This record gives sequence, structure tokens and C-alpha cells, in this order.
Amino acid sequence: MLQDITKRLVGLFTAVALIAVTGCGESTGSVQGKVYYQDTLVTAGSVAFTAPDEKVASAEIQPDGSYNIPKVSTGLSKIAVMPALSVTMPPEGKMMDPAKMGAADKGKGTGTEVSKGKTVPIPVKYADAQKSGLTFTVKAGPQEHDIKLQ
Repeated sequence: MLQDITKRLVGLFTAVALIAVTGCGESTGSVQGKVYYQDTLVTAGSVAFTAPDEKVASAEIQPDGSYNIPKVSTGLSKIAVMPALSVTMPPEGKMMDPAKMGAADKGKGTGTEVSKGKTVPIPVKYADAQKSGLTFTVKAGPQEHDIKLQ
């Protein structure tokens, strides 16, 4: 009887120790890299990793083509790359006068922002993680992954 209780306590202690060592939280990794389309750096837009648990982690693509996602669930992620939205400004002299549109001060901006840098056109299929064909196995800790679109 005493031997059975001792075995159970040892087993319980081992299980608790194992949980404490491995942790109860979700395992994540950080991923950084650069995005290319036909060997040209993509300098605007965003990248999204969809993990096996369907959690999505995303980041903006920087002007140097880099991205950095600090917390992605581990496992095989499907990747989407969304192009930057571009805003076309009317030719100089063709813009509406903000004062005529009810703006109090003609010197203030219209609220329209234009992305700086050249936008690289990306095929639409890459915007859908389910159809892009792009994957990466995320492991715990930091790692690099360049995304190369064709």
C-alpha cells in the first residue's frame, strides 16, 4: 500500500516537473527577412503568416525590403504578401481648394498621404495565404526567412 502511494507521488511530481520545464504557454518564434519579386526588392506592403492554429501575425514591409514579425506561432505557416495601396494624386494645379471644401485653414493638408518610394506590382495570388503557395516552418526563437515571389 505504501509502495503504491510512493509510486503515485513520484509520478505526480515527475508530471508537474515536466510541465514546469516545458511551460504551459504557446510556443512562438520571431521571423525577419526581405521580400523579393523576380529578384527585385519589394519596398512597400505587408507580410502575414497564418499559423496552423489559424492565428495570423503580420508586419509592414519596410522601404529597404525588410520585415520583422516578433511573435509567430510555431509550426508550418502559410504566407501572404499584400502590395501597398497606392494613391494617385491629381496633377499640380488640379486639386480642389481646401478652403472651398470647408477647411478652416488653406495651409493645412488635405489628409491625403502618398507612399514614398517605388511600389513593385505583385501578382494578386500572393495576397491570399491559402492560394499563395508560400510556406515556412516557424521554430521557437529568432530566425530569418527571405520571401521570394516569382
